[in-house]
Amino acid sequence: MPDGPYETEYPMPLRQPSNRWGDLPKMLPVLFVLGTISGLYFIYTFCHLLPMLQLMAESAQVDMDMKNRGTNQAIAFNIITFMLVLCYVRCVLVHPGEVPDIKGWLYDPKGGVDPNAPVQETKKDGQRRHCKWCSKYKPDRCHHCRVCRSCILKMDHHCPWIYNCVGFWNYKFFFLLLFYTVLDCHLIFWSSLESVMRVMDEDEEFE
Repeated sequence: MPDGPYETEYPMPLRQPSNRWGDLPKMLPVLFVLGTISGLYFIYTFCHLLPMLQLMAESAQVDMDMKNRGTNQAIAFNIITFMLVLCYVRCVLVHPGEVPDIKGWLYDPKGGVDPNAPVQETKKDGQRRHCKWCSKYKPDRCHHCRVCRSCILKMDHHCPWIYNCVGFWNYKFFFLLLFYTVLDCHLIFWSSLESVMRVMDEDEEFE
């Protein structure tokens, strides 16, 4: 998790906004992603890994070199896929962070300029930035998300595929999600070439 003064100034929210789960059709991209991950997992497992492991073959007919490669690929694939799913779930469930409801961050139109405010970004007239919807002052790199209806700390963007904003508390999970996705895609593509070539050479069904 992030650390430093930013963490103590804006603690991790213990709840999700009550309006986030109100629009169920917006959960369809999340279900699509989960379905895609599940489909690729079963296709790769049953069409590539299990034939390489030769679980149903007689001991004398087992190609040990192929079985060892299949075992190594199965271990790597399941570890990477587990981390991918874990990071995806954290991206969806972890709130990216919002401005706390405490004195000092609630907007005061008569407050003027606070020279002790821990911000560097200000409006052109030197006033602290504030949100007209949330009625709160904005920290640096904080922006209001019209989908989440909240000011998000260190907002990167709103991602419909996780039905969440990418911000201060879940940015690490989002980055790791992309990292493990790239690893998984490369592993599936390059390791599956062996099964594809074997089917083409032997003129067998890809099963």
